[in-house]
Amino acid sequence: MGRPACPGLTGRELEVVRLVAEGLTNTEIATRLWVSPATARSHMCKISQKFHAHGRAHIAAMAVQAGLVTVEVPDVLRAVAR
Repeated sequence: MGRPACPGLTGRELEVVRLVAEGLTNTEIATRLWVSPATARSHMCKISQKFHAHGRAHIAAMAVQAGLVTVEVPDVLRAVAR
């Protein structure tokens, strides 16, 4: 099964998706991007609609599947997986 297509995110929405995948809250995203928390929430709502996602973890997982973000596995987990 191939990767899902990118749902037409704007550049700013893509930035927000990447920050969500890093685990940042809306307040932290707002601070990082120099926008208000309301603007960060608005971006999240639009992203959720475009991904048909039900929460931040779902958005992060779909972003990984779509190849929009990459996940680095910590060395400790690599050792456990062997």
